[in-house]
Amino acid sequence: MSSVLIDASLIHYANTGIANVMRSLLTGIEAHPEASIDYKILVPHNHSFSARENISYVPVRKWQKFVPPSLPRVDVWHSTYQSFRFLRKAKNTRQVITVHDLNFLYEKNAYKAKFHLDRLQQRVDRADALVTISQFVANDIKKHIKLNDKPVEVIYNCVENLQQHPATQPSFYQQDAPFFFTLGAMRRKKNFHTLLDVMARIPDHQLYICGNLDDKGYIEELHQKIAALKLNNVHICGPISSAEKIWLYQHADAFLFPSMFEGFGLPVIEAMQFGAPVFTSNMTSLPEVAGGHAVIWENFAPDYMTEMLLENLPRLKNDAINREKMIAYATSFNLDKNIQQYVSLYQRLATTSASGA
Repeated sequence: MSSVLIDASLIHYANTGIANVMRSLLTGIEAHPEASIDYKILVPHNHSFSARENISYVPVRKWQKFVPPSLPRVDVWHSTYQSFRFLRKAKNTRQVITVHDLNFLYEKNAYKAKFHLDRLQQRVDRADALVTISQFVANDIKKHIKLNDKPVEVIYNCVENLQQHPATQPSFYQQDAPFFFTLGAMRRKKNFHTLLDVMARIPDHQLYICGNLDDKGYIEELHQKIAALKLNNVHICGPISSAEKIWLYQHADAFLFPSMFEGFGLPVIEAMQFGAPVFTSNMTSLPEVAGGHAVIWENFAPDYMTEMLLENLPRLKNDAINREKMIAYATSFNLDKNIQQYVSLYQRLATTSASGA
């Protein structure tokens, strides 16, 4: 039996994309454990999971990143995020790294971008295979990283089907007022400020901006602009529960996602599961992930964004056939497909580990 370690050490970071990816991966492994693989799951030391057949959980502490021998010896080590902290690579251990994005190339200044790129290159040099979560990221990797014929496989994130999950109306919802919804960590790269000028032109709708309050400076800028534009229809709501998120997807007139940097763009697919009209940007992976089922903003000029929204919204809301196609597309990002691809990769790498190739 081959042994595979999956690094889920960041699973405790609530309301983050990386934690969602880890939870989905573990859910799939637990639901469909491959009998020929002995799984070891690296988790934070204060998280408890019950062991099951051929799946065991390995609590880890921060100091162990400095002491690799304290970590398990396995045939395949899956680093589920590119800035991984833990690795024990024995002679025949094969490592696969999931690279979620190279956003630092676009967000950081030249010096910091080079630092992060050099660090990623060092990690790639030691790895045996790479996975990316979109073709855009794969192309970025091939453009900026020396691969030396190292394989790169695109495995799209699985997106949990939320359609049958409970929904709860948020307390901040203003009764009987049509609204738009957007979701993401409050950071400049999410580009929420571009929506404020749009909402100044659509006063009959509310906008709920939801997500972790990460960047206090950016949040203050948003509040200042809301005050300057005298907007009474924009609300910065902070983090929300999964049930509240689902209710907003279900009832929003549209989901607006003008983000500039995404390795995947999970909320776009989640919104599509509920048939919500989606408007997103032409940046990074978003057109690819939207799959032709969203309206793509080609620029962020307020008049243009508003015109695209108002012109396309009636069509999208009333086209039942395209709505069903969009829902079917969104639900195709399913767990079974995702897990099958990862298990096949683990098996291929385990075979090379056993042969010593």
